[in-house]
Amino acid sequence: MGRKIKLSYILLGLGIGIILTNFIYYISPRIEYRDLSDDEIIEKAKDLGMVFVKDAIQVDKVEDDYEDDYIDESNEEELEEIVFKVEEGQNLTNIAENLYRLGLIDDISSFINYCKERGITSRLRVGTYKLTTGMDYETLVKILTKSLEN
Repeated sequence: MGRKIKLSYILLGLGIGIILTNFIYYISPRIEYRDLSDDEIIEKAKDLGMVFVKDAIQVDKVEDDYEDDYIDESNEEELEEIVFKVEEGQNLTNIAENLYRLGLIDDISSFINYCKERGITSRLRVGTYKLTTGMDYETLVKILTKSLEN
């Protein structure tokens, strides 16, 4: 019985110690609060790799303009008209492989991803189309989703 009493006193003392410690830290925390200026906040954010939304948008616009210029130059250099036929039962992968084989696209998987991102995988129409080499994906997709035969 003496052993049980000693154990209960030990647990009671331990509990009181934990409560007192929490109370002391609650009253006087050791946290240092500091007011930061806007410049300091921006500097710390840049150190962490954060970017302003406006900066990111401007970079994207510059890259898009460069890509458009590059595509226009390649279209002027070599414009070869190719007759392309989409037959019934062909899926997007078959169409992309045929476009790649004819030299109308540079990469099969990037064309498939482009179509999937825009949700047009099932809107490609059966028909015969006159396409030119150097067309961008947007133009190809616009032509291939029209239902009129050319």
